Amino acid sequence: MPDWRTVWRNGLSPLLSRESLECLRVALANDDSRLCQRSLCLPPMLSGLEEWPLEGGCPLVFPAWQEGQVKTVGDASRHFASLCEDADMRLGQLGACSAFWCWYDESSRRDAFRELLAEVTLALEGKAVVNA
Repeated sequence: MPDWRTVWRNGLSPLLSRESLECLRVALANDDSRLCQRSLCLPPMLSGLEEWPLEGGCPLVFPAWQEGQVKTVGDASRHFASLCEDADMRLGQLGACSAFWCWYDESSRRDAFRELLAEVTLALEGKAVVNA
């Protein structure tokens, strides 16, 4: 199974726009309470809550929510599933994203945010080089 950094660098971060990465960078740096761990969104994806407005999201959902791309719990679930499926395809392994999510959800908030912030910063630097 790929390590979480491999999943992030080669699977997930390439799917995020520069704007989404910057949004995530700010949320991580500021320990934004709306950035979730252990749940893809707030309120959680439960039966009957699909149309509820979002109050928070994981690192994939949060930027899309802040940019107005997703508005409801159902939107968040579909967005998350689509990005994870695309990342798994990029990595050539069904379920490869689970390495990232296990690490992110099992790490302390402080450690997860610090380490992911460093990775987001690297991704932004890479996008700046590509866009130069």
